[in-house]
Amino acid sequence: MNLLSVYNSIVKTGGATYNLYTGEFNPDSGYGVAQKGFEHVFDFYQNPNIFSEQVRSYLKHGILDQIYNRSDIYLGFWLNEGKIYFDIVERIPYLETAIAEGKRNEQKAIRDFANNVDIWLDKPTTKVSNDPDLEFDRKH
Repeated sequence: MNLLSVYNSIVKTGGATYNLYTGEFNPDSGYGVAQKGFEHVFDFYQNPNIFSEQVRSYLKHGILDQIYNRSDIYLGFWLNEGKIYFDIVERIPYLETAIAEGKRNEQKAIRDFANNVDIWLDKPTTKVSNDPDLEFDRKH
């Protein structure tokens, strides 16, 4: 795996998760929880060379020390409104643990790698039925 492959995934899907230690790319199980204090935002340019420079800049800020020899720690990238967000993401196997860690880290969402969706932590749910056969939650 190289940065060009990561960049191409970001352009195609809007994000990517990459483990520098194991080389694993976009895991298919567990939950991704961004770690507090490691987010960095860059302007996004449709240029893989600029992306490579942004990654190098990000890693120079003590980030490499946090992820070295850690198979459960990933670099996370996602696009939003012309910006690219870089983060340190911990892969956690259990949903309840991931939710608790996400809230502890003051995150708005965690990533469900198996289903390739975000789970929002800051949106309350309301039960709309007391009948267990019809029970479901409505997101606000």
